[in-house]
Amino acid sequence: MTEADFRFKHSQLIGYYQFIEWRLKAICAAMLADEEKGWFE
Repeated sequence: MTEADFRFKHSQLIGYYQFIEWRLKAICAAMLADEEKGWFE
């Protein structure tokens, strides 16, 4: 594996992690939110 391949795969992994983290945050916020506020707030 070259350094360029490693950097590409590392960046993909970080992107996947951030996507999963954002989705989990949205799910938790939706479960805990009042009816007056949206999940984004």
